[in-house]
Amino acid sequence: MGVSLFLVWGKESRTGKGSKAMVFFFVQLGLNALWSVLFFGLRSPLAGLMGILLLWAAIVWTMVFFFRISSWAGYLFIPYLLWVSFALVLNFSLWTLN
Repeated sequence: MGVSLFLVWGKESRTGKGSKAMVFFFVQLGLNALWSVLFFGLRSPLAGLMGILLLWAAIVWTMVFFFRISSWAGYLFIPYLLWVSFALVLNFSLWTLN
């Protein structure tokens, strides 16, 4: 994620095209932290599920904007999206089992 942000930030400073992409990056970063609070802090699988669904969507949007600026920046987000997808399935499973 850091390398992706660096690639976008470098192009943004030269072209001015990456500011919206950087906003999405920090939104998804905040949602990532929020999910931990919802799931672990509040011990609520349902709240965590809602949070991780928003996080997943924010990651996809971040990838879309990053791909427009730097294909490498977009590709570097794929493992993160896969990891969050796995966590989403686990979160959903815990919610349905409780």
